[in-house]
Amino acid sequence: MFDTFFVKPFVYLLNFFADTFQGSYGVSIVLVTLVVRFCLLPLFYKQQKQQKYTQAKMLKLKPDLDVFQQKLKEAKTKEQRQDIQQQMASLYSEHQVNPLAIGCLPMLVQFPIMIGLYYAISHSSEISSHSFLWFDLGSSNVLMALIAGSIYFVQFIISQKLNNSPTPRDQRLNPSLNMIGLLSPIMMIIFSLNIPAALPLYWTIGGLFMIGQTIVFQRFLKSTDETNGKAIVNSNQT
Repeated sequence: MFDTFFVKPFVYLLNFFADTFQGSYGVSIVLVTLVVRFCLLPLFYKQQKQQKYTQAKMLKLKPDLDVFQQKLKEAKTKEQRQDIQQQMASLYSEHQVNPLAIGCLPMLVQFPIMIGLYYAISHSSEISSHSFLWFDLGSSNVLMALIAGSIYFVQFIISQKLNNSPTPRDQRLNPSLNMIGLLSPIMMIIFSLNIPAALPLYWTIGGLFMIGQTIVFQRFLKSTDETNGKAIVNSNQT
């Protein structure tokens, strides 16, 4: 079933684009990456929108959260800290806020796609015998692995800088997620050193796409928030 619904469609797309562009499987991988990213665009937009909504809710709750944070610092017993944490949890529940909500659906959807593309690439005799730019698609390449990891590190940094919510950092981002974001590029480099360079090429193009996607989404959502804010002010004045 997995081969039918994930691997074979990628094999077909890779061969189709390669035949269209004079047998270039490098160009084919780039185009397949763009097709996948455009298909996932609505899911990522929904994720970004949910994060913006959560940030707005957290900003509204900030005065109450500051009080709880101060009480936690002053708490002297474990029971007192647990009681304060339960009160904070009740506050989140009352306002229907999950401060750790990051939207896992896009990541879950990407996983079988990545595995399907990996098998489509690794089992293709055509790709293993072709080169693209300076590297062989069927062999591991150190520079390509470093580029893929670096692109995703840059993408992580940009997403963090654009996530400029005025709420405190420890309230809007789980530190463990921050650590995962920093370790993921390193793991990607290590993994890429042991696989055909065709897959790091897919990650590189996907990472570049996500950088542009993050910038566009943030600007669009910011513009939408400003437009809604002006509309509310005008309605109040009338």
